[in-house]
Amino acid sequence: MSASSNAELVRRAYAASGEADIETLTAIIDENASWCTPGCSPVAGEYQGRDAVLAHLGRYGGATGVTFRADLHQVSRATTAA
Repeated sequence: MSASSNAELVRRAYAASGEADIETLTAIIDENASWCTPGCSPVAGEYQGRDAVLAHLGRYGGATGVTFRADLHQVSRATTAA
């Protein structure tokens, strides 16, 4: 997948998250995905698998009284040394 395709995928995921569009998030997030939220808040932890990641993302809304909002400001292309 190209860098521009990956960037578009990230944009779609943020938009779907903001709209609580679980169907799109399910299509985007791989079944073997993992997610880590650092810290020691009630939503901190490591989550393995699509279902666990989606359930975790749902906790953001619950923990904030459905006021959580994530704004994507920039998607940068990662580079790797050859």
